[in-house]
Amino acid sequence: MTREQAETFTENLSEMVFSSLATKEDIDRLDNKIEVKIDQALNSLTIKLGSLMAIRLGMTSFIIKLSN
Repeated sequence: MTREQAETFTENLSEMVFSSLATKEDIDRLDNKIEVKIDQALNSLTIKLGSLMAIRLGMTSFIIKLSN
């Protein structure tokens, strides 16, 4: 392999490697998306837990009324 071929090969290989690496901006963007999804999941779980607590309270009240 000539020096010119080796340099061309090295440049092409470097381009391929560096073009597939994530930048800090890519990571920050992904991090923000993950935070949003976590917040959405937390809100959903909070609503579901509140609903379950309300249903349990209603069922408990109903059972108490039936037993009296």
